[in-house]
Amino acid sequence: MIQEVIEQKLGNSQYTTGNDNAYFCPKCNWKNPRLMVNYDDNKFHCWKCGWGSQSMLPLLYELNIDRSVINEIKKELNLYGKFNVYTKNLSLIDKLDNLLFKPTTEDVVYSQNILLPEDYFPINLLNSTKKVRNYLYSRNLSDDEIEYYNIMYNPELKKVLFPSYNKDNRINYFITRNIEFKKYELPDDTKKSQIFFFENLIDYTGDVILTEGIFDAINIGFNAQPLLGTSMYKLMFERLLSANSITLFLDSDALETAFKHAKRLFNKGKKVYIVHTDEYKDASEMPKRVIKRLLEHKIEINTTNLIKMEGNPCSIF
Repeated sequence: MIQEVIEQKLGNSQYTTGNDNAYFCPKCNWKNPRLMVNYDDNKFHCWKCGWGSQSMLPLLYELNIDRSVINEIKKELNLYGKFNVYTKNLSLIDKLDNLLFKPTTEDVVYSQNILLPEDYFPINLLNSTKKVRNYLYSRNLSDDEIEYYNIMYNPELKKVLFPSYNKDNRINYFITRNIEFKKYELPDDTKKSQIFFFENLIDYTGDVILTEGIFDAINIGFNAQPLLGTSMYKLMFERLLSANSITLFLDSDALETAFKHAKRLFNKGKKVYIVHTDEYKDASEMPKRVIKRLLEHKIEINTTNLIKMEGNPCSIF
């Protein structure tokens, strides 16, 4: 289904190489077909402008595919996960599913046991959503972003839920937030150090933008991954070593932490950049135009900059 939908917009594949199908990129409109789409692995990448993702969803939204069609594709690709199951003890079916799923060395076995609560529903499927939408609008989220990130809501508890999926589009984590008390809650007995939030949306062959919170990542947009704090755990650090480059977009009061992360990554031979959040406290508060400007003027880390930042992290801005 997904190939048929995409080719209705982009035309037939110009050629294939391995499992990749080549099309003209709708993002950069380059004269040659450089957008490679892999339907087997559910990912795409333009070798001209660098746009890409380990999920087809950004491409579908860029092509203005009808939302009802996208929802059908989500079901076909199992992007909604096990929404109707929630128990600390896995059901027999889920146990069998997890036994059949053989993780690679990059997979975190723990993430197999995460199931979404059954009393949360995608906001677009609820009848009364004014209260939660107004809250999300106040945090700079648009209707498209609410749908794209499949943000869910429990009207009785007045909590929003942000789901995360691994590279195989399996649920690997979720976070809830009470919209009245503005407090985050994590799943019981979870270890956030063992997961990569929004992993299925991140292209590690490009520039990965690291930020602190979920709202920061959503507001920054393409290829932004939240650390869920400021700590960079061992698994995240090791995963970033496969990235083409890393941009640290932390809050204004976390420059010292950004410097430490930049130093670790730079010492491993990675190309690293730092963004100064200017007069704003964090990325979630910034207008899109400000985020664009700051990313265009990010500072590349080199030996000279590291020496300057050793005593004063602000000295390079």
